[in-house]
Amino acid sequence: MVRSPALRRVLVVVVALAVAACATLKLKAYLEERVPREEVLVAKNDIPPYSVITAEDLHRVSLPVGSRVEGSLQDPGEIVGKLAAAAIYRGEQILPQKVSEAQLALAPGERAVGVPVDLVRSAGMTVKPGDRVDVFWVPGEGPGLPGKGTGVREAELVAEGATVLEVVKKESGGTPEERRQTKAAGDAVAVLKVRETEARSVVTAVGNGQVYLAKRR
Repeated sequence: MVRSPALRRVLVVVVALAVAACATLKLKAYLEERVPREEVLVAKNDIPPYSVITAEDLHRVSLPVGSRVEGSLQDPGEIVGKLAAAAIYRGEQILPQKVSEAQLALAPGERAVGVPVDLVRSAGMTVKPGDRVDVFWVPGEGPGLPGKGTGVREAELVAEGATVLEVVKKESGGTPEERRQTKAAGDAVAVLKVRETEARSVVTAVGNGQVYLAKRR
């Protein structure tokens, strides 16, 4: 028997808290069993960008009604075989803008390269993922074209029929000098899917002059 009044009070409080916690858990379980639920399609695991989504990447989970994100894709047929246009995380409901056509996936013999471009002078800011483009390079230095005068340099085709995977616009902040350098290097970076045999030429062009994109059918 506990003789200390203070200790008895402590024991009473502990028992009361334990009973309250048990009651809370039972009430929560009771309510969860009776809350209307719905099956929602989500990512079963993390899906890296530019990877093809398979049926094994998806599953359905039971969530309270109203948890479904408006516009999220619930038909696996709209997702399986498509490309993850951005990282999709485990448990995430998949929105249409997170998937693209599988033609954007990298196949054996293909490489993804980032190319700084001037969007205004590359098809007038109309370049978007899925477009096919030719990549032209204007050398940064050199004697120019014979008979064309000093400083005139002809553009060279370094990759033909490349596919645009992504277009990332650069931030325009920073100091005036940093903004000038950003503008000189191009106002965006286009991630292109090119043939393995063309990747070296594209990377060399990026480091030695200005690159332009010409859209094609």
